[in-house]
Amino acid sequence: TENEVPEGHSLFNLLLSKDLIEGEDNTEESELKYLQEIRKVRDENLELFDYIKKLPKKARVGRENKTDNPNSLLTYFRKGKLQKFFTTSSDEFDTPVEIDFIQAAQTMKAEPEEKTVPLDDKYHSLLNKNKDAIYNPQIEEDIPATNNARGLDNSMRLLKILKSKDIRKYKGYTNEDEHYLMQVINAFDSGVVPKRISKDIYNLVKEDIDIVQNPIKLINLLRRELPQEFHLDKSTISGNVDHKREIILSEYFLK
Repeated sequence: TENEVPEGHSLFNLLLSKDLIEGEDNTEESELKYLQEIRKVRDENLELFDYIKKLPKKARVGRENKTDNPNSLLTYFRKGKLQKFFTTSSDEFDTPVEIDFIQAAQTMKAEPEEKTVPLDDKYHSLLNKNKDAIYNPQIEEDIPATNNARGLDNSMRLLKILKSKDIRKYKGYTNEDEHYLMQVINAFDSGVVPKRISKDIYNLVKEDIDIVQNPIKLINLLRRELPQEFHLDKSTISGNVDHKREIILSEYFLK
């Protein structure tokens, strides 16, 4: 839009990145597959594309269950450029789980002939569970740095580590260290770091178990492995932390 600041080389590199096209490994499913589907709809069915574009925020739909959990709800929310997906089920002991874009796209994919299913009275309680996860700032801070929750790609795993209290609130940082850490967090939040680089950094972190207990060592690793252009871009320095969190849509899968 006219009000947005162009991201320059970082966006250009992201669009042309082999890692974006091929995924983290050549055999893995790529986000590009789903972006191509959207482009195909735009090129071949403008009316449908326009209808989708004008869907209201907080849109909701009931669908026949195709997940492992009974009466499960998938909620997609956005904060600035950061996208997150949470899913939960009607099991009273089930807590919301964050999944990545590929898992969400696979779950939400529908054929044109699929019919909607009426929502039941459990919908709002499940939505509240996902909203608690979405709007609770502690979700990003209190997850242990060694958490390997299913469904997270490497950039998300790194964000969990960098936003954990032990790392983010370490008292031994210099002012320069604190500023650098915020730049790196904003870079991962903005999605400008290619998947291959995220994977390489995360693998180095996994190889050194003690590194998540040594914030200075982690900062030095990031300075060594993360190319400067991916965290000094003007758009990432401004950060996304003040953007409003918005629920975009929810899909409720009933038995």
